[in-house]
Formats: sequence, structure tokens, C-alpha cells
Amino acid sequence: YINLGKLLVEGTPEEVIAHSELTTRLVSLRAGGDERALAELAAELREAPGVDSVIPFGLALRVSGRDAGGLDAAIAPIATRAPFEIERTATSLEDVFVYLMQQAPNG
Repeated sequence: YINLGKLLVEGTPEEVIAHSELTTRLVSLRAGGDERALAELAAELREAPGVDSVIPFGLALRVSGRDAGGLDAAIAPIATRAPFEIERTATSLEDVFVYLMQQAPNG
């Protein structure tokens, strides 16, 4: 990936994902949940320690962090909130790309 003429990372998709060291969780809005609650949660998680990236994806959020323990600690309280469910998911190339773009100058 190149951003503003600077090489951020190179390799196969698998190598880029592995090199990122990101752990990802999918936080989904349960049926009947209010979409505004998901938007509010996204804003909350963006400020949480251990969370490096939050990507809205339909009625879910892809939440990633380089510190798996910190990520899980940030997400754990959400499990008790009625409209949400949490599951482990594989980190995708898109997760890594968004993370890299957010970390890059002017990102």
C-alpha cells in the first residue's frame, strides 16, 4: 500500500494481514435494535483504549486492535448491552487498509 507517495506495507494479502498484528471482533446489532445505538457505539469505541480501528459494515462494526487483550477489555462491557452481539472474526485486508490509512499522516 502506498499513501501520499510513501510505501506503508508490501507483501501478499496474507503477509500484510499477519504483519498488521490486528485482532478483530464483529459487533452486530441484533434484530430490532436501533441503528442510532450502533452509531453511538462506534463513536464510543473509537475513543476506547485498545481499539485502533472501527469500521461500520452494514448493521455491524468491525473493531480491530493490535493489543488483543486491550481490545477484548474495551469490548467486554458491550456484551451485556441488549442490542449487540459480539463474535470473533478473522482480520481482513480491508481492516488492515483502514488501520494503515488512519495511522498514516493526513489519514
